[in-house]
Amino acid sequence: MAWALGLMVLMSFIGTPSYGASFYLRADVFSIPAGTYSTIPQLPNENIMMWGYSSCDSTFTNCTGPTVPGPILTANEGEVVNITVQNNLTSANLLANAPAGTTVPFAEKDGTLPTSLIVPGQNLPLNPTWISPAGAITSTGSRAGGDFTSRVRSFTAETLPLPGPTNTYTFTNAKPGTYLYQSGTHPQIQVQMGLYGALIVRAGGDPPNQVTLLLSEIDQDLHYSVQVGLYGTPPPAPPGVAKRGQRTSTVDYHPDYFLINGNPFTFGLSPIPAGNANQTLLIRFLNAGLMEKTPTLHNRSMTIIAEDGNVLPHPKVQYSTLLPAGKTLDATINTGATGYIPVYDRALNLTNAALSPGGDLVYLQVGASQFTLTVTETPPPTGPFKGTITARSLPAGINCGPVGLGLGPVCSQAYIGGTEINLVATPVPGSLLISWAGGGCDTPAGAIPPPNCMVTMNADTNVTATFTEFTSIKVLAPKAGDVFHPGDNTTIWWGAPANAVKFTLRYKVGNKFTTIASNVTGNTYPWVVPVLPKTNASVVVQVIGYDAKGKKVGTGNSGKFTILVP
Repeated sequence: MAWALGLMVLMSFIGTPSYGASFYLRADVFSIPAGTYSTIPQLPNENIMMWGYSSCDSTFTNCTGPTVPGPILTANEGEVVNITVQNNLTSANLLANAPAGTTVPFAEKDGTLPTSLIVPGQNLPLNPTWISPAGAITSTGSRAGGDFTSRVRSFTAETLPLPGPTNTYTFTNAKPGTYLYQSGTHPQIQVQMGLYGALIVRAGGDPPNQVTLLLSEIDQDLHYSVQVGLYGTPPPAPPGVAKRGQRTSTVDYHPDYFLINGNPFTFGLSPIPAGNANQTLLIRFLNAGLMEKTPTLHNRSMTIIAEDGNVLPHPKVQYSTLLPAGKTLDATINTGATGYIPVYDRALNLTNAALSPGGDLVYLQVGASQFTLTVTETPPPTGPFKGTITARSLPAGINCGPVGLGLGPVCSQAYIGGTEINLVATPVPGSLLISWAGGGCDTPAGAIPPPNCMVTMNADTNVTATFTEFTSIKVLAPKAGDVFHPGDNTTIWWGAPANAVKFTLRYKVGNKFTTIASNVTGNTYPWVVPVLPKTNASVVVQVIGYDAKGKKVGTGNSGKFTILVP
């Protein structure tokens, strides 16, 4: 169940718009599976607990899976908007998504886990809940006279976990524009955990062509702290050693993943449809994260027409804009010619953990897709993929191989005609790219294939990459029967098991070995054929592999080839 919900988050952009003035949202718990975003050793390879909103019917009998961000809510100017919330952040659901051995789920100091909903910028009445330093509710509405220690836990009426009742949050005379709806309870935690989404209130003059880009972040350590129920637990005083997860605030906030519409950039991310050429496009920017963003359109400007739902008296033309935490901006552009428009965060939040590219980067697609590129691995993997094939050029869209569960494999993508796609094949350790086929990239028999294949999308195209897995060292070039002259430039090419990471290369004439190179990494080495004293010498190249500790893994020999001596 957790995997299914996680997939819904990762493979959908924000969610399907819900039209009307009454909405029904359920706050739910789910997990992003380990390895979905990154598997770098600097971060624990663990599930990431998320909270998100599910879209439900009026009886909360039928609900979609939770998404982060939540579903887009769309209303019309002047309407009365009712948002009914059910709280499914129960202890059972929290423990079901916590690591094995977790016995105490996250809760507020009084042992409850309420939530609420606010829409900054709309006329939604507030009814704060005040709590004492010990966590007990002291009052609602105004703080009691003479009480100087209570603080606000929720900005408006709280909704308790099931079997508690639902709560309806209502505002009248909806103002047009772009707004965040979000939890109004302990927002530095509940919003970071995923309880946020976009509310669009349409006005009569809005362009029909619109794109919503909602930026946010994930701090994996903060989510872990909530996941294991340690958030709010202060670390011990020195010389005591703090446990991972013992933290009391978001001051020490270090995001690992930067999201647009719920996804960090990966090579398999599809471009976002943005209408046709030479149209006015309205881009709605929202920032639900805790960090300031700088959305930028590559090589073009935009006109900022509204901030936080307020129309600017004098629109501003600029190529990037500041988007502080909690803010929304509306901007228009002319889409220009058919093609792709990169949109990225100029503050350079462009990594997934420490891996680049990633983070706050998307492509807007102007014009309709015309042709489909399909990539395959051969022989078809019966178990794990032996390599990854990725589209490394604008606008990406292919990430076929052993990638994170929620982000692939994506082995097919439709593109605008004439788009040039640079496919790059990356073998997993212990495997080797042997050949390309299709897309104008056919590898001649026996040749060493290049790592990339350039495809121009003028028709539906199929490209196949052949990978071979090695359990022992095998020299693939030079081959038996090859003939060289002294001074020729050639390449020694070999395959090796995954634990062989460094290599010594040498050649043998008769019974004598001569070292070519030591401490070689990779699977190829450029070699200048030497001058030999013996006429028409029969030669063998030998590759010796060693593991990371210097222990010999194995040896591979080429077939006999000839070096002609004048």
